[in-house]
Amino acid sequence: MEEEFEKEIWKDIIGYEGSYQVSNHGRVRSLDRIVISKNTTRKILGRILKINLYPNGYEYVQLQKDGKRKSCLVHRLIAVAFIPNPKNLPIINHKNKRITWKHIEIDKELLELCNKIRKERYKKYFNKERKNNEI
Repeated sequence: MEEEFEKEIWKDIIGYEGSYQVSNHGRVRSLDRIVISKNTTRKILGRILKINLYPNGYEYVQLQKDGKRKSCLVHRLIAVAFIPNPKNLPIINHKNKRITWKHIEIDKELLELCNKIRKERYKKYFNKERKNNEI
């Protein structure tokens, strides 16, 4: 188990720099930080966050900033942090249709950023391939 995380790389989550990071192994962590509220100052120790599951199968974590919580999809955090996106494409396509598969070293060929047209074409192709394999 320890060997699996030897090459784990952590990157800041955009918009949460200094508070949260995501790894190439699909884990999300909070960082040590000082929180000032009303009359108190306290140190919060960083930890690996619990990954939750939406009913549709997508994994998410709860991030907090300025007292507001936000649910963030884990695969989106990984893609934004580790996959270059020079064309600013908005959609993440799971090319193998395994939405919980998120190890970025393996996913370089399985996760892609794309537009809606490409996603629909791929979905149509994938469904056609699946039907052909069932026969």
